[in-house]
Formats: sequence, structure tokens, C-alpha cells
Amino acid sequence: MNWLQIALVSYFILSIATLVDKIFLSKVVAASFVYMLWVVMLSIVIAGGFAVVVLVSQSAGVWPTTVAGSFTLMSSWYMFIAIVVGIFFTAALYFLYSSIQKGEISRITPIIGGSMPLLIYAMTFYHQPLDAGKLIAFLILVTGTVLISYMPRRSGDKKGGGYFLALGASFSFAVFFVLTQYLFREQGFINGIIWPRAGSLLVVIAFLSVPGIRRQFVESITSVSRSVRLAWLGNQGLAVTGFVGQAFAISLPGVSVALVAALQSVQYALILIYASLLSIFQPRLMKEYLSTKVIIQKVLSLVLIGIGLYIVTQ
Repeated sequence: MNWLQIALVSYFILSIATLVDKIFLSKVVAASFVYMLWVVMLSIVIAGGFAVVVLVSQSAGVWPTTVAGSFTLMSSWYMFIAIVVGIFFTAALYFLYSSIQKGEISRITPIIGGSMPLLIYAMTFYHQPLDAGKLIAFLILVTGTVLISYMPRRSGDKKGGGYFLALGASFSFAVFFVLTQYLFREQGFINGIIWPRAGSLLVVIAFLSVPGIRRQFVESITSVSRSVRLAWLGNQGLAVTGFVGQAFAISLPGVSVALVAALQSVQYALILIYASLLSIFQPRLMKEYLSTKVIIQKVLSLVLIGIGLYIVTQ
């Protein structure tokens, strides 16, 4: 599989995981900040277990180092970069969930989905300029992302807020992706996946040192049933698979991290399709507002995303 196929499969997986996350946030865990701690702590545990597996495989001589690289103790500079990557990843999730909690998701999502690829391209333009065709595809995909995620305000909706938090999420995700690719290129895929969790761990320790946050976190876990926890763990397994695939696509030589980020429009398109089907068959779980104007807008956005994807494949 080439980088594009890996990215598309990853976004397909992430679209399912993201939709289930939305359901959990609306039906199970009301505090988005607590949900962020759930996600980050699980990623730390998975990374720790994965590190043990890699080390054992390396010792046995069966780890595919030519494909994924080796797990090694990096120099102080690259350890610093890895910690910064982990901190920005955690900050991005905090800003994302907080902006959704404080503002309207129909306004927050377009800000993040539209500005993040542009920020990434601004950060990487000097080293990774896109040719004319890819640049056109990039801009079309970003436009499609904004259109597909924007919803008109209805009477009774809560008024804005969270916009600066959304920009914080966009900037944090952009720095995370750019530095992650740098770490992949310099230290290999495995080091770039595992070591940044050290930065996330430092942030989690800092948050949980606050008694009020720690109490809220513990209560959020004990208040849900075992079946709900298992369902959440299964969904996070999907999310991890999609994230690793997306990261692997970014790690491949010659791949533009900005273009991979813009292809997230495919994830938004799939989420729209899933959410629309749920609105029809399972409105108890999710209800989408679909007027004639909104349907026309969504169809136009799907056409734009399709055109952008076609140009990328040429």
C-alpha cells in the first residue's frame, strides 16, 4: 500500500472511532476534560505495552527494523522534541474537547478542520512545497472540510464561545503533526510513536496532582458500567489503529504532512454519512439537522472532496 491508501484506510477507521467518541461525549461522559484524560492515559498505557513488545522482539531478532525502525534511547535533543510532541498532543485534545464543550460544534469543527492544514502548510512550506496540482487539491479538500462540517445556527442553539480554544486546538495539532514527522524522519517510526507519550505522561501527572481533577476523573470511571468501559476500550482500539496508520503515512519518505492533514476531509465525509444514517435509523443516539439548504451544502462539499481526492491520485 502507498501513503495515500494507508491514509484513506486510517481515516475510514478514525471516522468510526470519532463518531462513537461523539456518542460517548453526549451520552456517557459529560465533562470533555475528563474524557481527554481517559484518552491520553489509555494512549500512555498502550505505548508502554507496545514498547515492551518491541524491546522483546528486538532482543529476539524478529522485529522488522527496516520497515518500522528500532526502539532506542534517543539523544537529549530528540528526547526534548518527543516530550514537546506529547505535550502538544495532550494540549490539542484539551483545547478540542473544551472548545466543543463551550461553543457550538457546528462552528468549532470548521475552524479546526479548515485552519489546521493551512497552519501545517505554512510551517512546512519551505521544506515541503506542493506542486501546482497537489496545491489545488489541498485547497479544494480544505474548502470541502469547512463546508461539510459547518452547520447554520438554529433558534434555541447556544451562542458561540470556544473560538480561541478552537484556534488553540488547531495550532496545537499543527505543531504536533509537523514535529511528529520531523521525529519520524530523524529517529524512525517506533521512536516517534512511543517516546512522545512521555510528554503526555508529564501533563497527566500535573493535572491529576490537583485533588479536584483527580476526584472527578476517578468518579467518571467508577460511575459507568463494565460493559460501557469495554465498549469504550474497543472503540479506542479502533482509534489507536487509525492513528498509527495516519502516523505511518506521515512517516513515509516524500509525503507532505499538510496534504495528509487535508485528506482528513474524507473522515468528515464518512462521519456525515454515518451520522445521517444514524439519524434515520437510530435517532436516539444521534440526530442530525438536515434542511434542504443543508443537504445542498453537504452534497456540494462531498463533490469538492471527491474532486480533491481525484486530483491527489493523479
